[in-house]
Amino acid sequence: MPNARTVVRFVSGQPVEVTLAGDPRPVQGQFGPQIMYGCEAGKVIFADPGLAAAIQAAHAASGDTISITRHNGNGKPASWAVAVVACRRFLDETAHNPAADPAPPVVSAVAGGATAALRQIEAQADRRGNALYNALCAAIAAAAKAEAFAELQYKSALRFSPADIKSMALALLIAEQKGVLR
Repeated sequence: MPNARTVVRFVSGQPVEVTLAGDPRPVQGQFGPQIMYGCEAGKVIFADPGLAAAIQAAHAASGDTISITRHNGNGKPASWAVAVVACRRFLDETAHNPAADPAPPVVSAVAGGATAALRQIEAQADRRGNALYNALCAAIAAAAKAEAFAELQYKSALRFSPADIKSMALALLIAEQKGVLR
């Protein structure tokens, strides 16, 4: 059957990585309204409103690879952690500009501060490739990973503010300029 799709299933606490393909569309599922996300390799996700909101909050788009982790809530609705682990827009830019930083920034739905800082940086896209931009991307990635790790391992809401991320970026920039990170 060439059109057979595999429905992605989520086990609490176990991250699942998928690459989104196409635009999401609303569907009526057996448990009410859902959003259907097509994925590469013939996979499909039927997202409840909570998961759909987490994917949207992570600014995930078609072509992005995302990590999704479900957390059961002891009688409460499931909560979701969504992180973009490979951003297609960034990868496309890198392919056209070999001098660009090859490590895509990680954006996490649980990383409110990191997401806000990334929006500020993306607004200044003409600065791509300079040392400060690279330090900011590295700081955002570190903050998002730390927040996601705290959420997964300790069910803790660790949050970095934009000021925290700027401080980390400046520390990275200074260390790079001093040759500590080489």
